[in-house]
Amino acid sequence: MEEYILIVDDHPSFRCLMRSLLLDCGYRVKLAANGFECLKIAGSASKPSLIFLDYQMPYMTGFEVLKALKSHEFTRTIPVVIVSAVDGLEKIARIYGATAVLTKPFEINSLIEVIHGIEEK
Repeated sequence: MEEYILIVDDHPSFRCLMRSLLLDCGYRVKLAANGFECLKIAGSASKPSLIFLDYQMPYMTGFEVLKALKSHEFTRTIPVVIVSAVDGLEKIARIYGATAVLTKPFEINSLIEVIHGIEEK
């Protein structure tokens, strides 16, 4: 199975930026514009090895998507990083099952440190 990182964000420019950063670092990437797309992709036979999930999205918040991912046996083990411009989400994100939180704006080194920390687990 091909490993890849799923980026979920309702802003196309942020998705493209994240994709470019991760591709430049040698990772395979897929994109989703909302929580529904995320759940569909994560539940497929080719599930992601890591999800970067925006907190503030229309239709479903990142926490609602995270709750759905963690409630299904097939997707509960996928590491999920909440990404948000809202500061102070770490505690509640961990309660919902997030592996980490990245606060926008962040530097590429912070992004890579999060990925490496997850890969080492």
